[in-house]
Amino acid sequence: MSLDGCEERSVTSRLVAKLREPTNGGELVFITHEGWKLLPYVGKLDWTLIVDEAPAIHSSFDPLIDDDLRQLINQAVFLPSPYEGLKCFSVSKSPERVLTSDKHTVNGSKIHKLAWEAFSKKALVLVPDTSVEALQSPDSEGRKFQAFSLLTPEVVKPFKSVLMLSANFESTLPFHLWSRHGARFVEDKELASRLRFQKHDGRRATISYVIEADWSKQIQDREVGDGSGCTIHARVVEKVSEFFGTDQFLWVANNRFGDGLFAANENATRLPNVSHGLNEYQKFNNVVFLSALNPSPPEFSYFKKLGLTEKQAKAARFHEAVYQGIMRCSLRSQDDPRPVQIVVMDRATATYLHQLLPGSIVQKLDWIPADATNRKQAGRPKEHVDATARKRASRSRQKAIKAHDGFVTRADALVLSDHFASNGSHEIPIESIGENVTKWFWGMQFQSITAAVADDVFWFETLSEFVDDLRRLAGQRVATKERCRLIGPAYYNREKAAETD
Repeated sequence: MSLDGCEERSVTSRLVAKLREPTNGGELVFITHEGWKLLPYVGKLDWTLIVDEAPAIHSSFDPLIDDDLRQLINQAVFLPSPYEGLKCFSVSKSPERVLTSDKHTVNGSKIHKLAWEAFSKKALVLVPDTSVEALQSPDSEGRKFQAFSLLTPEVVKPFKSVLMLSANFESTLPFHLWSRHGARFVEDKELASRLRFQKHDGRRATISYVIEADWSKQIQDREVGDGSGCTIHARVVEKVSEFFGTDQFLWVANNRFGDGLFAANENATRLPNVSHGLNEYQKFNNVVFLSALNPSPPEFSYFKKLGLTEKQAKAARFHEAVYQGIMRCSLRSQDDPRPVQIVVMDRATATYLHQLLPGSIVQKLDWIPADATNRKQAGRPKEHVDATARKRASRSRQKAIKAHDGFVTRADALVLSDHFASNGSHEIPIESIGENVTKWFWGMQFQSITAAVADDVFWFETLSEFVDDLRRLAGQRVATKERCRLIGPAYYNREKAAETD
């Protein structure tokens, strides 16, 4: 739908108006997946919904427990769910009326997204009992609050009929989870009979895999163990360029590795992790999939409670992404006779693709020693003596993150204030007041003189504010000198330091 000349109305409202009063004779309306999910309930519609590719129906949230999250929790209700160990989580008021926190900080963004899901009538938000119990813990501050959102079949209820266009649909989350919510999927045999082909011809494909163990981010970062200090992922990248030589190839990798993974290889072209429907790469006959896209341990536990096996969850979240990625190459064309080389990271993925590409050849590469993926890593000594110490340190880091978010928020507000507009400047002025205090002063507060991580940020706009706060602190009593709080007249992020004692 065009936005031209319609700035005064939202896309959603214009979409509702169009669906309620279609043009005589029928018409097509193109909607993004996200736009379709935002549609309010408008009663029965005389429309057929055609969904191109299986929609994303699962979301995961892990905001830190703080005052902003508690603001949402106080307006929410927890109710029993059909699933053992999970509670339904919902809010009846619009998040715009419930939340006053800044949605542009890292934690604030997670809280706002969770709030909108909990407010939606089409989503079922489920929270593990452990997260509900964590809210009652006296040391809950800084812990993660885990929640999951499931878009339910209610989202398609207004339409006369629904047609899902998706390859390998029975391996997707919509098929598995919506079937458990009462949806019934029936193959459109008349439409299926007119497809270009019913199954892939895998006879020209060779699927090579690197390791026997399941690929993961932990294995990516593990050292090969030959004394070079090279990680398994880095060694695979080296071997890929050698393997394909002067031939062009497509590659897919986790976003954390950036676009420069094969910067020195002019024959390498990157594919996005989600590449459904892209047809412009059919000239390529070689593709390597380096990404590790496994569900997190909390997600595996969540999917298990919903009735999925680990194999089904991994296929829906990881293996289907691999399948979509490798199928961007010349395998999309039934008439192309050229051989295709596919490189994946583990045997399980190779086996999954082999089943979808009958006639393909599967082979093991000798790039990584077998013991590199299963031996216990020497690594550095443990930083914490036990789990309690580790959690305490984690909460300290999260407090520092919260302080950082608060500082950035106030700095953004200051830059946009009338003071800077009137001075025609977007820089923070350092105007001296006396010998040691600037007009705009900030610093970091530490719980003790030996603390390594700050737990708060000071911000003063006037000298009197700073002096008043010093007087307040001077009036406090502490047991020992070591427990005196420390103010540092600077702001810095310790995590960004290359070397910090």
